[in-house]
Amino acid sequence: MTNNAQIILDHISFSYSEATEKSHFLLNEFYLNVKKGEYITIAGANGSGKTTLASMIKGLITPTSGEIYYNGKKVTDCGMNSEIGYIFSNAENQIVSPVVEDDVAFGLENSGFNRQDMKGVVLSSLDKVDALNLQKELTHLLSGGEQQKVNIAGILALECKCIIFDEASSMLDPLSRRALLRLLKELNKQYKITIIQITHNLFELLNSDRVIYLYSGQILFDGKSEVFINNKSSCYSFGEKQRLLIEFIQKLEKITKDCSFYGWDLEDLVSHLSGLAEKK
Repeated sequence: MTNNAQIILDHISFSYSEATEKSHFLLNEFYLNVKKGEYITIAGANGSGKTTLASMIKGLITPTSGEIYYNGKKVTDCGMNSEIGYIFSNAENQIVSPVVEDDVAFGLENSGFNRQDMKGVVLSSLDKVDALNLQKELTHLLSGGEQQKVNIAGILALECKCIIFDEASSMLDPLSRRALLRLLKELNKQYKITIIQITHNLFELLNSDRVIYLYSGQILFDGKSEVFINNKSSCYSFGEKQRLLIEFIQKLEKITKDCSFYGWDLEDLVSHLSGLAEKK
């Protein structure tokens, strides 16, 4: 077993049908090693196996063959629901209670957590996602970004050591998306939580340390995000517009020494730069 490995998928294969031929497997003899405290992006075109892979790590589905290990323990059949959180793209669908503090406490209540200590944990979790001000708010009145914060707080309350974000920013506006990316970075760096991010957005890759690019259930690229971005052939599926914008932002970063532009839409970037020009 690899040292410092938090999650290992050891030569797993998976098919949504009962087919036995390898050509029908979505994942075939797949190997992946995730270290503790890593920030990983899993990218690839639709149908490449991203969500299937994430669901298998969480334990929502079981591989056809192969083994899954968590901290050295075989969890192929039982999963690790208590240790791994999962954030979906539609934040509202993951909300279960009408009031924010009750929603954050939902998982604690189901796990039999001491009620006397529950309020402190709920407040601490909301504080970590900068959402203490939302404690008494009604969940259905929150923005998509605020609802995602509540969902994350609920997972933090359960002390999950790894969180999977499955297209978690795809339904958010640009401002909320940037806020979410900053939060993911903070959770990873400050609280040492392993982050596994699934995305179609080229900008979001740069938020992570490692990129795993899938094609037809196989790993085509596994390495640093900067290397992936600078390799034109590896990121072709994201579109030429995104790639060229990334190149522009990288040059802008060198000139301004400002690293906050990643994740901005083209319109936001133009508006911001126009405003700076007008001030001068």
